[in-house]
Amino acid sequence: MTLELRAYGIPQVQGNHRVSNAGAFAKVRDANPNLPGWRLLVSTLARQEFNEPMWLGPVSLHVLFWLARPKTAPKTRDVRPLTRGGGDWDKLSRAIGDSLVDAGVMKDDSQIVEAHIVKRYAVSRDLSKIYQPGFHWEQPGAFIIVEELE
Repeated sequence: MTLELRAYGIPQVQGNHRVSNAGAFAKVRDANPNLPGWRLLVSTLARQEFNEPMWLGPVSLHVLFWLARPKTAPKTRDVRPLTRGGGDWDKLSRAIGDSLVDAGVMKDDSQIVEAHIVKRYAVSRDLSKIYQPGFHWEQPGAFIIVEELE
């Protein structure tokens, strides 16, 4: 079985935590305030598209992240995101894995035994020297393919 999702929105990283004291207890929260909204979007899409029993075996994950193109990027050639501004590939994909668990696609993200992660910049049509119809996304998001392995 295969699950394909197109999540439109700004992909968010997951991984850094902040600790604060709440009286005698420590409170741990994610350092990225935009993460809950991104995870909710991905998990909601997955719930809508996934009509199978939860996968319990090995899973492969393929994600193509389309990140917001910075204004400083060249306007005549396609470039790839190399700066920290878009996020590390592993922290971007960690949010996807946990969202799929939240949606009930798989029991735990440790079931992901294969992964292919790509980061690209979204390209608007007005950049006609770069934009390729059918390939580029015009807005940020993620194209996610999850496959149950035998």
